[in-house]
Amino acid sequence: MGLAAPTKEKAASDGREFRDAVTALRDLVGEDLDRVGGAIIDSMGSSTPLIPEVAGHLIQSGGKRLRPMLTLAAA
Repeated sequence: MGLAAPTKEKAASDGREFRDAVTALRDLVGEDLDRVGGAIIDSMGSSTPLIPEVAGHLIQSGGKRLRPMLTLAAA
């Protein structure tokens, strides 16, 4: 018996469920996550100009948020 590839509808449904779960998690820990973002911004200074520039792009793009959200939710 072989494994069937997921349908586009199933993949879309899974994607929506994931986004909904992340949104609920963000609602739960949002204020704390904002403080984490502030701490990251405060610590991204460097004498090498490229480092704050790259760190700023990461923060502005909203990247690197899932692990901090999970950590805050588990605390």
